[in-house]
Amino acid sequence: MAPDQVGRVIDALFGTVERPGVIAEGLKRGESVTVIGFGAFQLDDSVVILRPGQALNEYVNGNVG
Repeated sequence: MAPDQVGRVIDALFGTVERPGVIAEGLKRGESVTVIGFGAFQLDDSVVILRPGQALNEYVNGNVG
């Protein structure tokens, strides 16, 4: 995938200064948003919480590659 395409995907998920991404939009509607392999985002008392998924935990802890 080309770098500009990756940027568009990231912007669509997480948003930009001008426009919220789908994660922010879902949280605002009171939904939990899960990105398979990355984690789940939830809104708790107006604070966004990330519950990392297995793949992210494994990478951060050096258990991958």
